[in-house]
Amino acid sequence: GTPLLLLTVSYLSQPQYPLGPDTEQTIVAASHALTEAILVLSDSLTPTRSQAIQYSIQSISQRAFILAPLTFCSKHNQHEASHALATLIATIVTEEIDQLITQPADSLLPLLLQIQAHPRIPVAITVLEVWLTVQDVPTRDRHEHWKVPLFQQLMHVLLRRLAYPSTQFTTWDEEFELEEQHFMEFR
Repeated sequence: GTPLLLLTVSYLSQPQYPLGPDTEQTIVAASHALTEAILVLSDSLTPTRSQAIQYSIQSISQRAFILAPLTFCSKHNQHEASHALATLIATIVTEEIDQLITQPADSLLPLLLQIQAHPRIPVAITVLEVWLTVQDVPTRDRHEHWKVPLFQQLMHVLLRRLAYPSTQFTTWDEEFELEEQHFMEFR
């Protein structure tokens, strides 16, 4: 229950971790555990779940929940952990959109936009479902943060991401920083 949530959020709020494969796997396991808990439909709309979601979202600004380990994992090329963390926040938002979209999102939206701009396309692609979910909610039912300014910022991020890798791009054979398959999938 609650103590496990507190411990997991605390672990996924640390700015530093020991380097090594065990650390990455622990971050992945913690992210997967929370993701699976969110996908349990039997506790949807319960007060306990609402409190857990609220605590998780508040922990983004108060404790750097998801943001701190995502920054660490990105810096240390721990791609599997980065993907698991991105999947966790995308799942929270898509599953709890009705609760979240009516509230301010000072810390949540910058985190989602940071993930959308992540240099690894498999990580960035995880939050695309969030934007599709948001667009299904009528604008009148959204907090101001979830309206036009958000989508203007998002368009800038997506347009940069959809452009070919560099001005010198000629063929995929000469491109070393980006895989063609990932680029085309994102596009």
